[in-house]
Amino acid sequence: MKKIIFGLLVAFVALSFMGCPTVYADRDYDKLPVGDVVGDMNGDGIVLDELAGVPGGYKTASFTYSNSMNAWGGGSGVCNFKIRKVAGSWDGGDYGSTSVAGDKLPDGVTLGGDGNITLTGLVDGQTYHFELVTIAPTIKISLIED
Repeated sequence: MKKIIFGLLVAFVALSFMGCPTVYADRDYDKLPVGDVVGDMNGDGIVLDELAGVPGGYKTASFTYSNSMNAWGGGSGVCNFKIRKVAGSWDGGDYGSTSVAGDKLPDGVTLGGDGNITLTGLVDGQTYHFELVTIAPTIKISLIED
């Protein structure tokens, strides 16, 4: 009888741990703070809105790229920018090229930079929007053609 009770107790303890998740999809502690994207495409910043159902996911409004967008030294297919932690303010800090990685980019577009984040290969007159996944330690950047 003792062996049966002991066996049931061991089984109960083992089963109680089987349902414990090791990754929490709804956690907030590892989401990097983001506010807007600012650079050649918009000197005031394009606000980032949360993507429903995507942990740490954010999306910008669409913008139409022009070869004349050169406020930060870009233009002719090149766009330089940063991601500010607080929309409309540099006080909270920002993310540059060392904080990001390319995820989904249109054919012929590359992501890089030295300080600023730089996209090359953009098409004059093409409309795009950014989608970001901000789970630490790196922000994944996708550029989507609209």
